[in-house]
Amino acid sequence: MNKDKNFVVAIIPARGGSKGLYKKNIQILNGKPLIAYTIEAAKKSKYVDKVVVTTDDEEIRKISQEFGADVPFLRDSALAGDKIPCNPVIKDCHGKMEKYYQKKIDIVLYMQPTEVFRKIWMIDKSILALIDNNQLDTAFVAYASHKNFWKISNNKPSRLVSFNEDLRQDKVPIYREDTGLACATRRKVILEGLRIGKNVKIIPHYSELGSIDVHTKEDLMCAEAILSISDITIND
Repeated sequence: MNKDKNFVVAIIPARGGSKGLYKKNIQILNGKPLIAYTIEAAKKSKYVDKVVVTTDDEEIRKISQEFGADVPFLRDSALAGDKIPCNPVIKDCHGKMEKYYQKKIDIVLYMQPTEVFRKIWMIDKSILALIDNNQLDTAFVAYASHKNFWKISNNKPSRLVSFNEDLRQDKVPIYREDTGLACATRRKVILEGLRIGKNVKIIPHYSELGSIDVHTKEDLMCAEAILSISDITIND
């Protein structure tokens, strides 16, 4: 499949309301609004054609545009509540942007503005997986762990059972879904109102920083501390 035949659009959902941290998506992190990191990451990808922010908030819209995102409309209030899942928001944005661009959007890259510790290769590999294999519906980033995990037994709620009791060197990794960092999905899946299709490829990563998801003041302070005391760079 030729990359030139695919129109790839990054969609970043960023509503104005926030219970844990007021207007978290535009809180300042290390001198820049939080959402700027995700917009800049998408724009650095060699496969992303357009970067779109879907928001119900005029201030978020203005800031997103300043950092190079397209925000031609404000999201309907019916899709801006804190109980609304991301799937209908993405579908709504996808449909409106196809009309705006007057072009079919082949691949949607879903990214969360609250997850900033991503690398550009995560974005590129997620998109490239779909470009290279037309049988795939979705490719997303996931943290690969060899740790021991436990869960409550389905048959006996009072009993805990281990996911994997094999020796570490023999274990198959368990993956934590990190779609907020990068999740590429085909048009047909989005039109079905889904974010992840049936045929999936996982793009593994091993960075603990991928678990940092800014939703509270403490999360923001943690991210700020990491950036200020280390040589970690974002979006390289």
